[in-house]
Amino acid sequence: MDAVREAQTTNMFHANTVRLQAVALGYLETAQWIEANLETYCSGVFRGFAAL
Repeated sequence: MDAVREAQTTNMFHANTVRLQAVALGYLETAQWIEANLETYCSGVFRGFAAL
């Protein structure tokens, strides 16, 4: 998601576009995670993501 954010090609609130951009940048697992965890993704955009 950092790569998508740094590319500045989409608003991070547009989850589907972020997912497509992640695929275009070669981050297929990230795109799959966003699709499978849309609620968590949206929450993370609003509140921030915790580093693991």
